[in-house]
Amino acid sequence: MNIEDMQKIWNEGQQKMQYTIDEETLLSAVRKDRNMLRITTNVMEIALSLISLFAGSYLLYDAIKDHEGPWAIIGAMPMILVVFFILWRRSKRHQNMKRYEGTVLGDLEESIFQSSYLEHVARTFGLWFLLPACVGGAINMIDDGASWQKWLFVSLAMVLSFAVTRWELVKVHQPRTQRLKALKELMEKEA
Repeated sequence: MNIEDMQKIWNEGQQKMQYTIDEETLLSAVRKDRNMLRITTNVMEIALSLISLFAGSYLLYDAIKDHEGPWAIIGAMPMILVVFFILWRRSKRHQNMKRYEGTVLGDLEESIFQSSYLEHVARTFGLWFLLPACVGGAINMIDDGASWQKWLFVSLAMVLSFAVTRWELVKVHQPRTQRLKALKELMEKEA
């Protein structure tokens, strides 16, 4: 909800503009944000789980099929562990979401929670996703005796993933969380 969507009212006694909230517009905007954040969060969790599961399973299958040593199997484990980590965090997020009421303020608080969650995921992406991917990839590439071109490609892919996630954090998640918190403060002042 943009503050520009509010209706201006002239207060004769104080000689200044005041704002009133168009409740239907507010409710619609808050629910739209909440629903979009639910979808975004679910898609992100499912996509990263599937990517991690596919990568870990492929590495594990390849290691077993080619009768590679234990290092190849160990190299697949970090990505499989990431799947369990994502599912655990998803479960905790769903438990936390049960506490929000079906009111406008409750929907807004849920939106703030979801947005803050996405912000946290983006901020810590390097630790819980890229680090295990790098460790698993490095173990496998060392074990395989990978070429310098493969090392360069994988390194650039990791750096690009980190850069895109940081951009998303700064340009999308943080501004949205700040906007939602400002709207909550405005609503609490009006109440």
